[in-house]
Amino acid sequence: MDYLINNFFSKTAFILFFNIIFSQLVFGQLLQKKISYDKIDSLRGHLYPERSCFDATFYHLDLEVDMDFQKIKGNVLIHFNIKETTKKIQLDAYPELKIQHVIWNNKKLKFERGKTHFYVYFPEKLAKNSSQKLQVFYESSPRKAKKAPWDGGFVWKKDDLNRLWMGIACQGDGASLWWPCKDHWSDEPEKGVKIEIKVPKPLFAVANGNLTKMDTSQEKNHFVWEVKNPINLYNVNISIGHYTNFNGMYASKVDGDSLQLNYFVLDYNLDKAKTHFSVVPTMLDCFEAWGGKFPFYSDGYKLVETPYLGMEHQSCIAYGNKYLMGYLGNTDYTGGHEFDYIIIHETGHEWYGNNITAKDPADMWIHEGFTTYLESIFVECQLGKEAAVAYINHHKDHISNTAPIRGDYHVAKEGHGDMYHKGSLIINTLRHQLDQDADWKNILKDFNKTFYHKTIHYNDVVQFFSNALKQDLSSFFYQYVSTASIPKLIIDWDTTNPKNKIAKVTLKADALNFKLKTYYKIDGKEKTIWLEKDKMIVLPFEKSFEVNTDYTYIDTIFKNR
Repeated sequence: MDYLINNFFSKTAFILFFNIIFSQLVFGQLLQKKISYDKIDSLRGHLYPERSCFDATFYHLDLEVDMDFQKIKGNVLIHFNIKETTKKIQLDAYPELKIQHVIWNNKKLKFERGKTHFYVYFPEKLAKNSSQKLQVFYESSPRKAKKAPWDGGFVWKKDDLNRLWMGIACQGDGASLWWPCKDHWSDEPEKGVKIEIKVPKPLFAVANGNLTKMDTSQEKNHFVWEVKNPINLYNVNISIGHYTNFNGMYASKVDGDSLQLNYFVLDYNLDKAKTHFSVVPTMLDCFEAWGGKFPFYSDGYKLVETPYLGMEHQSCIAYGNKYLMGYLGNTDYTGGHEFDYIIIHETGHEWYGNNITAKDPADMWIHEGFTTYLESIFVECQLGKEAAVAYINHHKDHISNTAPIRGDYHVAKEGHGDMYHKGSLIINTLRHQLDQDADWKNILKDFNKTFYHKTIHYNDVVQFFSNALKQDLSSFFYQYVSTASIPKLIIDWDTTNPKNKIAKVTLKADALNFKLKTYYKIDGKEKTIWLEKDKMIVLPFEKSFEVNTDYTYIDTIFKNR
């Protein structure tokens, strides 16, 4: 990057430039906002009658993976309940998936293939409230990811010993990239999933939940993994490699319950992983204290080494940070703290993203904002609140404020990549609207309890925190989440009378009826004040007046200073 630096760059300017560029590389997929949408976007993101008429309750995925030719084949058995009488349903499958046949009640059904979906036609009406099963047989040379996890697809690589290694990342593109399903965030199978995988010897296949069967006596190694809890389909995952396993138990500080810990790593990284992953119990202590019990005890906790950076696959977290601290060794990204960003961040998603899940990708800011904030909670557990607040404010250098972090609904589109760091600053600001900071921990625990294993909407978040903080926060969330800009404090100094200096403070915002608890110092004394949009407040001082922006995410504009 040296050729970009010239004599016009000061050291400070270069640091800011680097942080912005680094953020765009890290969150590249999320920064590419799509302005217009087509029918395909609508079919993926909207619940038309052919999708809303049924609710998927369980999936049994049975696949063979050809590692040499990078192909998959098999079937998925879908259990579903009929919510409205219908003879036609929509299932989702990317173009690379070749649907061979669809079976219902031992009959082959007619189906109509679209680009990213297909319609299934039944010979008779399916009665409302009836339970049904449908089996789809298919094969595919599935889409390959070019820059996983920032785009979706299979990652076919070789490990350091030149052996086959595979992982899947599909958060943005969806599970229908590699298996036919009802691919909408609002429909989590409440009875979980069963994942059967057959792979060439001597490879090992890891998936979500618990390993309930392993048969290595046949021509191919056969593994069966079962998830007991509801799971969002983009979290269903398979990793295949020359894995070895070590495990442990975590005793919850909440109630003493035992959580199975499992780690699947490439065999030559075993010793390194045992040392590096030792942070997990300490992290879980912290997260359970602030968010309630780990939400998936019956499915266990796993870290799985993958050929890409990482992803929050429920009970099966993808880990690819190369056993380094920070973000691939960049500890500036973790505020100078020596912890592994991927372990902390992706585990945080078990509470925010996997336990509490947005109904629509437009609200992906809920996943990423709260989880990025949870990184600071880990810092708070280790070093105290002052260090945590400093960690959060370190995020400001990564934010552009050029587009809302809330995306467009019904088109499977998330908001701007600012949702990570801006999201954490918004939640820090929300915390400091409270009169009693001690209440904040209980509010976060109640948030996870209230929406335990549920999918939620923007309005659910607004309503919950409005009730918890006992104030109408609709303008707060609209300003920070639904607009690109942040509030501004216009501070007009009047020091013409040395004995009666005043600061005229005016809050500017886009949202109607916006108000904000603001922190400041007068002559060295900490104070707070509630400011309302466009209403000027006059604050007299003798020696000094300072605005504390550590607790509120605002711009300060000084006039006549």
